[in-house]
Amino acid sequence: MSQEEADRRELNSLLDELEQRQLYCNRGQLTEIVFSPVRRSDERWTDRLQWLLMTDAFGFCSPLSRDAGARALAILAGYTGQEVAEHLATVIVWNDAGVVAGMSSFPRPHEE
Repeated sequence: MSQEEADRRELNSLLDELEQRQLYCNRGQLTEIVFSPVRRSDERWTDRLQWLLMTDAFGFCSPLSRDAGARALAILAGYTGQEVAEHLATVIVWNDAGVVAGMSSFPRPHEE
């Protein structure tokens, strides 16, 4: 397995874990840009991810409130650093309006 294949697998594992915690993004676009051919050969994928998340939200959204999504942000911070995770938390579309009787009107990515 090449280093890029291993890196792609690691990014996909991260995105899978975030989805399990109900934090979704435009993963196809994010993955494509993280591993873009214009990436310097000495640039780690996590460095590229940090830079990208500081410049674009990539459609990150969650049916959870920001407080309930804290664990997903902590996982992300393990890859990107706390500063990036805190920045992203301010641009993620959260369901902070609240959930009425356990039901959310927040559309899940596969329902749109």
